[in-house]
Amino acid sequence: MKYGIAALLTTLGFVAGFFAGQYLMPATDHNINTIKPTTEAAQLISEPDTVASFWAGDMSSQTEPEARSITADAAQPPASDRLTPPATPSETPDASKPVDVAATLAQVERKLAMEKFPMAQEEMEYWLDNHNRDLKDSMREKLGDSADWMFEEVSKNNALLNNPIASSPLEQDLAWRQQAKQQLSDLIYSLNTDPGFELVSVTCIQKQCEVTITGEDQSAATRLFIQVVSRNDIGISGASTPTFHSKYDDYWLYFTVQFT
Repeated sequence: MKYGIAALLTTLGFVAGFFAGQYLMPATDHNINTIKPTTEAAQLISEPDTVASFWAGDMSSQTEPEARSITADAAQPPASDRLTPPATPSETPDASKPVDVAATLAQVERKLAMEKFPMAQEEMEYWLDNHNRDLKDSMREKLGDSADWMFEEVSKNNALLNNPIASSPLEQDLAWRQQAKQQLSDLIYSLNTDPGFELVSVTCIQKQCEVTITGEDQSAATRLFIQVVSRNDIGISGASTPTFHSKYDDYWLYFTVQFT
């Protein structure tokens, strides 16, 4: 009887101690699931967006460079929407280059002449091709190796050789050519003082005449030119600058005159 009571008391004490330990013992890894979350943790759990922000903030130092790279790539528009690269300097018109106004005006003048005097303008351009060839041949005969660069010299600012413009109908011009050539030739012969003088050619077309002369006295040729271009009694209204080629005691002279 005594032993039975003692065993009962021992059992009751053990049970009481076990339940007391469950509520009073500190939390361990085995019973952490029974601990209530803190206020901050509870707020994070109840707000998913906040949780995402919280973890993103912790990892910002590790993911920021990669995030910038992805963002930059995402900002690029599709290849089809991207702007075409600017043209290279060689493909871009150079606005600093001056416009050749003289060449533009010449084209306009020839077009207008073709509309106003179609037969005369067409005949004049055909004449020009043949005349340039004949002039070069004559210069090679008189000047030899100097002919090519002298042709370039006489062609500079030369409207007759570069931009022939018809100013009258073909029928009227054909009659004028013969008359002008005869008058100009007679005038040149009458004013000449050079014993070695030779009038190589006189060619007239559309109110312009071309003259080439050779001789021995260049000063006499200079005086001759000045006297010819000042004679407006036969209708001369202007002249080109004379072009001389001198070799030893001989000279070759080229100039053009314009008529009203």
